[in-house]
Amino acid sequence: MLSFVSRSIVLLFTLLCINHLPALGQHKAWRQYTIADGLPGNQVYDMLQDSKGYMWFVTDKGICRFNGYEFFQPVDTTSWSGTEAFLPVEDDKGRIWFNRINQSLWFIEHDTVKEWEYNHVLEHYRADFNRIDQLGFADDGSVWLGLSAIGFLVVAPDGHHKIIHESPYPNVIFTRLKNRIVHALQFTTKQRSTLPKYKVAEVISMVGDQVTVVD
Repeated sequence: MLSFVSRSIVLLFTLLCINHLPALGQHKAWRQYTIADGLPGNQVYDMLQDSKGYMWFVTDKGICRFNGYEFFQPVDTTSWSGTEAFLPVEDDKGRIWFNRINQSLWFIEHDTVKEWEYNHVLEHYRADFNRIDQLGFADDGSVWLGLSAIGFLVVAPDGHHKIIHESPYPNVIFTRLKNRIVHALQFTTKQRSTLPKYKVAEVISMVGDQVTVVD
């Protein structure tokens, strides 16, 4: 028969094993993917899961789709093929949008990269903003772009466009588009030098194209 000390040691060992079982069951397996697995570039800036369940990754060498087993790169015959991609967003048509280092917009349709037809509108404001903060789509088909230092640039399906900014002071402004929060950092170069502190603003309502902020 086991002595009291021996039985105590066996009991303690059993309890330790039981306590460790949940931890072992919760251990998560992970795998690192690189260009050796088909990823376009090893620097991944952002990712998106689309409405079909596919994962999209924007990298320093372009954009790709992942089905859980392999990576697929859409056909890109433009001069920007293989360059940095950022800010992946899906629209109602299932197209995947992204922007490039020159702050132009592109989308993927039928596994092919296409240039947004209104990139010339962005060129009109090129001297006033330094990056695209975020991107969203309204019910009427308008594209909303959060432009750092300006506010929202709203481009209608017919190309008509306008800037929405609600304060002469630096603000971070927000709005909701199709259950997605889109923001823009609003301040000019001149304001940056005269007003050292940001004032955070929250959009509390939007009627038509009116964005309401609270300083």
